[in-house]
Amino acid sequence: MSGLIKSFVNTTFKTISQLNYVPVRHRYYAEKIAKGPTVSKFGYKDKVERRGLLGRLKYSDKVHGMTYKPGNSWTKEKATFGQNDYIDILGDFKLKSFQVKYDVPKWLRGVKGNEFQLLTLKKKVYQGTKFQHEFPEKWTSLNKRINYLYKYLNKRTPTKFSNK
Repeated sequence: MSGLIKSFVNTTFKTISQLNYVPVRHRYYAEKIAKGPTVSKFGYKDKVERRGLLGRLKYSDKVHGMTYKPGNSWTKEKATFGQNDYIDILGDFKLKSFQVKYDVPKWLRGVKGNEFQLLTLKKKVYQGTKFQHEFPEKWTSLNKRINYLYKYLNKRTPTKFSNK
């Protein structure tokens, strides 16, 4: 019995020692160190000096900062910023706040609705204009988005006839 155990221990020890053994064919590291550092980017002149902390080299030109020019605080945008914020409160109630938003396109002023309704309105406004021919990619993406939203809203939004 002890011979059987001995042979089992010997075979397992041999297999374990063989698993840890990795044959090395050629040790190239010493030869690599003997050759010196590898040459990369041959002919490239490095413009950054890597000798330590250098503020500026003696032969380089001084870099001047831009001269300070104070901004115009009375430009049209800055002067009229927020002038119509309280037009509906302080005015005579004839003007609405959406009528005064000059930076918004006319067809979009005061429009309420979801994305689908806004895009269909945009399509209706730009239908017969040069927009189709001058920006064909935007026109096709607009139509694609309208088609997608049409399908999405028809599938997923409840109607008054659907069962809740």
